[in-house]
Amino acid sequence: MKEPDLTPQESVIGGCKVHHVDVGREDAEAVVLLHGITATHRFYRHNIAYLARRRRVIAPDLPGFGGSGKPDVSYSTDYFVAVLAELLDAKGIERAHLVGNSMGGQIAMQFALAHPARVDRLVLVAPAGVTAVPMGLLRFGLGGAAFTERHTPRVPAAAIRLLFHGIIFPDRPDLAARYVRGYLAGLASQEGPLHFRTFYRALRGVLATPLRVRAREIGAPTLILWGARDRLLPVTAAPNLRRRIAHSRLLIYRESGHCPMVDQPDRWNHDVERFLDGEIIGR
Repeated sequence: MKEPDLTPQESVIGGCKVHHVDVGREDAEAVVLLHGITATHRFYRHNIAYLARRRRVIAPDLPGFGGSGKPDVSYSTDYFVAVLAELLDAKGIERAHLVGNSMGGQIAMQFALAHPARVDRLVLVAPAGVTAVPMGLLRFGLGGAAFTERHTPRVPAAAIRLLFHGIIFPDRPDLAARYVRGYLAGLASQEGPLHFRTFYRALRGVLATPLRVRAREIGAPTLILWGARDRLLPVTAAPNLRRRIAHSRLLIYRESGHCPMVDQPDRWNHDVERFLDGEIIGR
């Protein structure tokens, strides 16, 4: 089978340029892949072609991230939900499967709550909004806004290396090194201050939108997928989320960290496709 062209394209959504991949047959059921707060659509680089064999796959850089525009907006969860609704409208998609990692998982959950008729199935990969928040992160996200908005701090390269090597990919130094290079390049570019602004405001949005309780209202069939070695959002939250979402199943990858679609793409692709096909997997 010929590999699909994964060259990103651009659409203007709500006045913002949205950089995205859109591959697969236009008349096939749609799958939207939503990335996390330190990521872009490229975190799904090993998943898009596989899922696009039988489905239409849309993987955007959310506004503020990657190649998309970086407007002066809130970057709240509700903002991203509105952008996603407009993107689906622009693509002529009434209903889609949503797959989200970390912040992307939180956006997917919030979208399912706001637009339940537009969601077929949910895949939540270590979603934000359902775990206890470390106090240091809480103070950073909700305090000191005036200082950080006016004066973009210099982010030490060592802190970025710690984030990817020590937290996101603790057991995969090869993956950590690759994403450290990309992230440092973004911070060093002319858009560096805009990258930080997006991160800071998006983090505030993540912390301001707890979904542990409202998860009970989600009616879409849901696969919760979590890495047992996740050092950012602990896997201990997974069983509770499984109990709260009525039509949900849980898979825990013993050897994965925060991004199983990156560190175990073959297994992840197989499991996600089976779930989207309607098979009962997990527990």
